Amino acid sequence: SSGINAEYGRNLQEPIMYAAAGSITVLVTVDKGQVPEEHLRMFRDHKACGVKHIACLGEREVSVGGVSYAVFALQCTSGGHFPMQHAHPEPPLNHIKSVLEPVLGLNRAGVSYDIIQLRSCARGVTALNCFRVAAPASNLVMMYGLGGLGMAMAVSNGLLMKCVMGIRGRLGRGEISADQYASSLRNSSFGTVPHWNHSVPFDRDYTRFVDMGTTRVPAKVLFRANKFFRLMKFIKK
Repeated sequence: SSGINAEYGRNLQEPIMYAAAGSITVLVTVDKGQVPEEHLRMFRDHKACGVKHIACLGEREVSVGGVSYAVFALQCTSGGHFPMQHAHPEPPLNHIKSVLEPVLGLNRAGVSYDIIQLRSCARGVTALNCFRVAAPASNLVMMYGLGGLGMAMAVSNGLLMKCVMGIRGRLGRGEISADQYASSLRNSSFGTVPHWNHSVPFDRDYTRFVDMGTTRVPAKVLFRANKFFRLMKFIKK
């Protein structure tokens, strides 16, 4: 509503600072006969090296020719290169040589690795340098301005989006008013969250992070050059 928009400000989805980067998926194989068990923890723990992250996606033990190996799938980000819009090969190469190899000791005996995926992960930040949430439809929630992949906050960000989707759906169905919607965001009173049977850990005023103006503006900005925008008319209002 115009009242909500006047109180909390219009959406900030206009000026975006680009930051190109690379996302790397690495498969690390460790010979358990050469590397002590206590050294395997370094492959399991999440590591935040400034804007560079290493996270374990999965682990499996395999046996080949009577030799036991611990195999780890790791997701790595090379950090954003501000204010570049297009990805450059130097950031991921720098991350591999200056962080991944020395931190995990990938060049030592008994350890080998293969890069199984490397892709661009373009990102951008708003003037707030903080995430923004937009819910342009009752069954669609978007988070932008993260400034990164969100590896360190992926789970909590996803849960917050679920919370917003729940109350946005009730608003779209007419079960709550616009004022009640704003109050739920302000007090983190999300009620029943879709696909979540546990308590909600949020307790802050999220009206500062959610676009409270017209819901059509964010969709047009995000999808104006994308064929997906043509499908927006089929999404339940």
